[in-house]
Amino acid sequence: MTTIVLASFLLPRVRCEQPKADAKRMREPTLRGTGGGNPLECQLAIAAVPECAALIDLLYAGASCFEGGQDGGHATPPNCPTPEPHRSLPSYSSLISHGMMHVSARTPSRASALCVALMSLCAGMSSCSDEGHTPRTSQDDEGGLELGNGADEPGDMHPPVIDLTELRGLGYTDFSEEEDWSTIDGLVIHDPQRASKGYTFYVDIPTARAFLIDMEGVERASWSIPGTRRWVRGIIMEDGDLLAVGVSDSESRVSMSKHDAEAPKGGFLLRMSWSGEILWNKQVGAHHDVQLTPLGQILVLGESRRFTELHPECGIIDNSVMLFSADGQLLDEISAFDLLRSAPKIHDFKEPRMEEKCSLGYPTDCVHLNCCRWIDRPDLVGRHPIYEPGNVIITSRMQHSAAIFNFESGQMIWAWGRGTMLFPHEAQVLDNGHILILDNGAPNKRPFSRVIELDPVGNEIVWSYSATPPESFFTAGRGTVQRLPNDNILISSSGQGQIFEVARNGDVVWRYHNPHFSQDKNLKTRGALRAQRYAPDFIDPLLADAARRKSGQSQNGK
Repeated sequence: MTTIVLASFLLPRVRCEQPKADAKRMREPTLRGTGGGNPLECQLAIAAVPECAALIDLLYAGASCFEGGQDGGHATPPNCPTPEPHRSLPSYSSLISHGMMHVSARTPSRASALCVALMSLCAGMSSCSDEGHTPRTSQDDEGGLELGNGADEPGDMHPPVIDLTELRGLGYTDFSEEEDWSTIDGLVIHDPQRASKGYTFYVDIPTARAFLIDMEGVERASWSIPGTRRWVRGIIMEDGDLLAVGVSDSESRVSMSKHDAEAPKGGFLLRMSWSGEILWNKQVGAHHDVQLTPLGQILVLGESRRFTELHPECGIIDNSVMLFSADGQLLDEISAFDLLRSAPKIHDFKEPRMEEKCSLGYPTDCVHLNCCRWIDRPDLVGRHPIYEPGNVIITSRMQHSAAIFNFESGQMIWAWGRGTMLFPHEAQVLDNGHILILDNGAPNKRPFSRVIELDPVGNEIVWSYSATPPESFFTAGRGTVQRLPNDNILISSSGQGQIFEVARNGDVVWRYHNPHFSQDKNLKTRGALRAQRYAPDFIDPLLADAARRKSGQSQNGK
């Protein structure tokens, strides 16, 4: 495999050559899997890589130039670059000069380093093109791009190949990478005596598809949503219909985030039949999660731009908890921004430092809910106010906390997590009254994820799981957890493209690698996913009914 040598955080040795009529023109650098091309194509190719796109967004938005309010607590570096108004992409020279300075000031992730290196190459190509010259780079013996000091080697130049398999996932990316991607796709581990029997339903986020697999990893059903950019979360209803939330259009969320408050809300909430027929589709700014209430209503998260006293010039991204009827009619919604600031003694709301981001016109993402669950534990009513009917538990990534409130009254009841969790997901109340949470971690603070079980009455962690070594389980964003009937925990590590089941002692008794990769196999990155397991006695009748319908259609077609 071609490698990239990162000797130091310096620009690649790109030098401009005057074109010569009698000399063979050097081909321009190629990003493996993108086709390379001219400087603009190079920039577009890098921006299309999810890992780098996330990094570019941080820089372009001025989100503290790599520090951002995203992982909190870091001072904002001054003089972040501003975009040039005539460019559809950020000025790469500006990005690199600032990015290099701030990345080199701290221990960078390998993904950050590689994305910066790739952008540096484009910056060098752009400067050459502006002068009408041909870019040249030095290479190592293997043909890869070498970053660092040293003299250029003479001789015929071959196009440097940058293998994007080296890119590591950065937070919310759509494809994942592991340290050692074996050739095993699909089922990797299955202990029939210890794994909880059932069917695993998972959403392959970047390809907007969903799959149902059995315990042997065999695909039993699949669904897709045509014209959809991402299918973010899905659940199977009692009658076999599916609920889904996702993003229809690549520009929808960008419009909400970058431009005016009247831009269409791109996040959809839809209901489809088991056979894939779309029954209804609502563009309501839905994102991250959808769940059912005990009465069969639909609980879903929404988002919109809102102008407040915190950032009157650019506003914030407010999240809401929305309640819909089974046929898709909005019944009620509650602002998470108002809710989380309503009871300072219960929840200490912190505003992430995003002044530079705001100065460029971006709203502040200070809430970022990612999970909502209706608490339905009638046997626990009276034990503590958090278990009372009508309560909802939510998880806030940017507030590093989980919180419980009453949906009807809008009253905050309980909150926990700040100072203990980092960017958590999936808080849910178990039948014993404890709360299960995915504590994601952060690349520069705690580069591994863990699952914790919390006693919310005493705010005491009573059980936790992290892998051995801890870094082998790390999803900086997304992810799901589910308590199974046998007390095992099903975990989807979105950032690694895998689902696995752990026993209480930490043994992995079932593991599945997402066999669906990026469209370019050279990238060798598995699609990010979210998963849930369903009992055999629930799924088997649905599969049998689908088989009967298919058989009947075949008979009628003869």
